[in-house]
Amino acid sequence: MELLLSGLKLLTALIILPFAAGLLFLHVIPGEKKRWHMIFITGWLIDMSAFFLISLICMFFIKQKSFCFCSGIFSVTEFLLCAAGIFYAVKKKELKGIFKKEIRTEGYLNRRNLPFIAVFALLLAYILYGSAAYDFFDTDNAYYVTQSLIAQQQGAMYTMLPYTGGVTALDYRHALAVLPLYFAYLADFSGIHATILQKSIMPFFIIPLYFICWYEAAAGFYKKEEDKDSLSIPFFMCMMAVFLIYGNVSAYTAEHFLIARTWQGKAVFAGVAVPLMFAGLLKLGDEEKNIYPVFLLILTGILSGMCSSLGTILSAGAVAGGALILALVKKDIKTALKGFACCIPQLLYMILYVML
Repeated sequence: MELLLSGLKLLTALIILPFAAGLLFLHVIPGEKKRWHMIFITGWLIDMSAFFLISLICMFFIKQKSFCFCSGIFSVTEFLLCAAGIFYAVKKKELKGIFKKEIRTEGYLNRRNLPFIAVFALLLAYILYGSAAYDFFDTDNAYYVTQSLIAQQQGAMYTMLPYTGGVTALDYRHALAVLPLYFAYLADFSGIHATILQKSIMPFFIIPLYFICWYEAAAGFYKKEEDKDSLSIPFFMCMMAVFLIYGNVSAYTAEHFLIARTWQGKAVFAGVAVPLMFAGLLKLGDEEKNIYPVFLLILTGILSGMCSSLGTILSAGAVAGGALILALVKKDIKTALKGFACCIPQLLYMILYVML
């Protein structure tokens, strides 16, 4: 019974609350693209951004048991976002039919796509099995996983040495990359041991999220195809699964990190933030009158900072460079300005990092 309760709590924190928070921003998502996975991604990114801000405030201004305050404040914030999202969706009468519209407009269940869907499902099952059945050990385990465990059990945020357990000054080098603290929050909220959560459970969330993000990017790659039942996107998803399986050519590829070290910020950056940047840039070049691409790229930039300090620089360079290319192709300086504006969070992040 206790195990079932922990699972339900984790499902609530990972799936239900972010999706409900995403409903609050239905007016931002383009009308024809209010698909369930984009609502979820938007809500999850909002939750991550809120946790990033709350965790930094608690880390810098609360000396004792800072994680306990962070966990409590974020829980309240998340539930408020959830309640506001549900209220907004019900008031605007936009919630009904989202899932039906997804199936109807995208043609997921047509006969032509079913073989590819079946192949993709088998590949995904194999990937998840490999991620859960096998483990990989390196020196990062002793730092990031232990920091999550320290936060869960001791209430400290980067103020204890993970190798010895001794008290130390705030680790400014890693302090801004708060993804391990987010995992600690999930562990604290659900009552699951932080190590078990990161090693055995998070792959079943991060890896499917990886494919959801690449699906949205693929929808941008193939948006001009007239046939809604085209096999391009299903085939693309199968190929991405194959690349993920056979990308383990060294210990430092993005594919290896995603399967073997899913819980690390570098894995989440490469597996989630990068495809979202592609999706955002494709939308930026296609939807001039909608603010959602800018909104998506800003949130993705914040996620990059949560994952890795280096990810902040890489994401800023990718978004600014991509926006510049789009501006040259479209001969529209506004596109470049929008892309540069999306890099403001990364700029502020880097300034704060240098100051610390």
